[in-house]
Amino acid sequence: DGQSCTLAPAACSDSPQSWVSADGYVCADYVAKDWCTPRGGYGSGWESEYGTFDDWAVNGNSAVTACCGCGGGQDLTTAYDCGSEIDGDVWTLVRHMKGYGNWGPWNDNLAGTAVLGVQGDAHSSHDWTIQWSAPDQFLFTFADCSHWLIAEAWQVNGEFYGLAKRTIAKSSEQDSSYQAEWYNREDVIYDPWVSVRDHGECGSYGDGAMLYGEDTGDHSDGENAKNSHGGVNIYIRDQSTTTTTSATSATSTSSTTTS
Repeated sequence: DGQSCTLAPAACSDSPQSWVSADGYVCADYVAKDWCTPRGGYGSGWESEYGTFDDWAVNGNSAVTACCGCGGGQDLTTAYDCGSEIDGDVWTLVRHMKGYGNWGPWNDNLAGTAVLGVQGDAHSSHDWTIQWSAPDQFLFTFADCSHWLIAEAWQVNGEFYGLAKRTIAKSSEQDSSYQAEWYNREDVIYDPWVSVRDHGECGSYGDGAMLYGEDTGDHSDGENAKNSHGGVNIYIRDQSTTTTTSATSATSTSSTTTS
């Protein structure tokens, strides 16, 4: 598809992640057009007739508060759970793989039966996992949220499959559903292998967006990317939770409008 497989730096994330200015420009535009400097000043491309950054702010966020390239964004060196901002904030963090070494030392095929380590947070320095049962959806994300994907649970581990197309509901690369080739073989302990794109597309796993693997030992596919982005977090949610949250928001909006 011609897209680069290079991953974003791990130290900062635009916040809100999908920020757009009042006149339709995104963070990448501000950087590419030299409208801002990395320290939050006006760049060489910013003309006086454009006014101020605040003139183009949305909901109180201008480029210098929202964009990493303009001195803003979310500092990911602090213990911030950016997964909580992805697609609705109705997720439960159930599994964390630390930002060094191999993939997590469990092989329950994402069934939620393994228990390991002291339950920590999204940036813990140790692997940990708790038990869960039959979620509707998984969210897989690097700890810095530079790459993530959401998929129905049955697409991930509802059946065994070799290299096969599986449906991703949405991801850091695309806001609508598409398919990518993953593995979930019955006799391979490090499956399932879950990635933002086809498992082998990027050629070098260290540069690809592989977001999940299991008890790998010395089988290191994707671990360089995992480790350079602070580790990997796995979240679950039920569709009923999403539906209830949406319905509550709709009711609240309706009540506000009526009053």
